[in-house]
Amino acid sequence: MLHSKAYVLLPAIGLLSAGLAGCGAGTVASTPSGQTTTITAWVPAPSPGKPIVESPLQFATVLWNKEHPKRPVKLALNQAIPFASFLSKLTTAFVGHNPPDIAYGLPGGWPFPMARGRYLAPINHLTPTWVKTVYFKSFYPSLRAQMPVIQGNIYALPTQSGGVDGLWYRKDWFQSNRLPIPNTWANLLYDAKFFAQPQIAHHYRIVAPFLMAGSATQPMETAAQGLGFFFAAGGHIIQDGRVTVDSPPILTALTFLRTLSQQHLLPRIALTTSATQSMALMANGKVPIVIGGTWQYIALQQDGPFTSLQMFRNFQWTPFPRMSSHSSPETSPGGADAAIVADNSHASLAAQLLELALSPAVAKEEAAAEQTMITKEGIKDAPAVEIPPVASELSDMVGPPSELQFIRQTVAPVIPLSHKSVAFSYGAPVQIAIGKMIDDVVWGSVPAGQAARQAAKTIEVSTGLR
Repeated sequence: MLHSKAYVLLPAIGLLSAGLAGCGAGTVASTPSGQTTTITAWVPAPSPGKPIVESPLQFATVLWNKEHPKRPVKLALNQAIPFASFLSKLTTAFVGHNPPDIAYGLPGGWPFPMARGRYLAPINHLTPTWVKTVYFKSFYPSLRAQMPVIQGNIYALPTQSGGVDGLWYRKDWFQSNRLPIPNTWANLLYDAKFFAQPQIAHHYRIVAPFLMAGSATQPMETAAQGLGFFFAAGGHIIQDGRVTVDSPPILTALTFLRTLSQQHLLPRIALTTSATQSMALMANGKVPIVIGGTWQYIALQQDGPFTSLQMFRNFQWTPFPRMSSHSSPETSPGGADAAIVADNSHASLAAQLLELALSPAVAKEEAAAEQTMITKEGIKDAPAVEIPPVASELSDMVGPPSELQFIRQTVAPVIPLSHKSVAFSYGAPVQIAIGKMIDDVVWGSVPAGQAARQAAKTIEVSTGLR
């Protein structure tokens, strides 16, 4: 989720260094005073056409060197590996014993198998005090729940995981037609039917009343986008150590999605439309309702391009629709994680840089650039102060107030209401099975019960659960 908006560090250097001093990080690798230590980090390349932006790790390095001139660090940051080949490249590096010190921007399901393969270092061993005083107190419980914890050890931390999935819709179109917000299943069905009317579809020149990512492009995207409907129905893929993907609530959600498809409200073009393409179609006025994350605010704005005022007038985000008007809103956090690689002679120093990159002060700037929140302090509580000279050397762009307001009013309130499926911690095979199940039911001809039972068998074989 790297976008072309640059970061800027507003908090003073002193605030950051004070936070780091109390972290209790492990000892730095024995490097002679004054000698530069190189820390390598890999981050997936941004989507095609999107420029590379500054990473919080870069800011952390600048700040570290400011406060520790006798122990300077050089960050060797690789942002050139495409996301599609990032996992295979990283796995090859693990096996060849030449991995980076820090793997940054990992999708939520990746760290678990890496940790089980002993490729990642337990962060709580490297920085025990920081984990106890910051990790458990500052990070939202819904984000902590998705972190890979194996036998009490923590192997990754959230970097961009404070955004949440839900629905984007054309606020201006909804208001001009006096349509209800698509915050319940009934409202979503009503709204989609309205835009499916031939005269309305022709007037707005839309290609679909509603879109979600189809599994033909990326089954893991489809699985993630289906979670909100499963949660809204009270369903879970895995619960209490048991595979429950074939439970009645999941079947209810699948049946609802299939109803949308059968009524041509969720057309087959979704099968070959990625989440990024869906947002681009919305930006171009081709779709009125799309499943998307809060972090896609920037992508949507750039695809227009739209001014902040146009964003406010034309678009709105809402959590996944509730099953009924009496149920609570449900959503799921998206995002990415960062991990320290086990085969690493500078693990302690790398962990300290990661601490600084995830500190509330830097997290605030991550929030402004990515429309996410990582810590409770984050954008919500951190005070705005003058830009220090060291930060202005990297960037002089400050997000307009409307974007920060979007985070405070939209992202912050729903993060505590979000869930992350435990199933995703078991890696790609489980997510692919879920995506295929959705595909077979929604756009295929497989009955919901049959597709769910097949998914359950696949997940049981993959996880060893029953």
